[in-house]
Amino acid sequence: MRRWVDIGLMVLAAAVFALWLFFPLAALAVTDEEAQLQDAYRTGRIIRLHVVAHSDDPADQQLKLAVRDAVIARFGQMLSTIGQQDFVSANDLLRKNLMQIQHTAESCARRHGFAGDVRAEAGLMHLPEKRYGSVTLPAGEYHALRITIGEGKGQNWWCVLYPQLCLALGQEDSAEMTWHSRRIWRQWLALPV
Repeated sequence: MRRWVDIGLMVLAAAVFALWLFFPLAALAVTDEEAQLQDAYRTGRIIRLHVVAHSDDPADQQLKLAVRDAVIARFGQMLSTIGQQDFVSANDLLRKNLMQIQHTAESCARRHGFAGDVRAEAGLMHLPEKRYGSVTLPAGEYHALRITIGEGKGQNWWCVLYPQLCLALGQEDSAEMTWHSRRIWRQWLALPV
């Protein structure tokens, strides 16, 4: 009887180990950035950046990225310092530079042949649900810098300016999870990352 109990325990241990091997471990782990974002969301001290395309037409989507790149090229240093400041100062810095940001976005759109409106606004605004790693920011009111091209009915590019987590998102989360799983496996097997 004791032997059957030992065999049962070994089978159970093997099953638990097999589940551990195939379960996406990254889904359980929260990165430092995700924890920082969760805290910012809980305290209401988050500033999001959205660049919204005129439509989902491929040319409008390319224009959205060109506008994003132009704004980041011109104001990248300023935008990166926002995450290093306190929340109130970060909001003030955005508002103080809003007209220059809009001018840069408009100039880029004109160079690419877009004749419609280009608007930049900063403040409290309703934004759609977005996912950052394992953290979901629900649709709702957020402090944000939003650049809207034309009718603003296309997909948007977004990131988090405060706290400083400004990354190009919208990629499949599974790629991120795969990378984390590989890193964990390599560490477990003592292989170089």
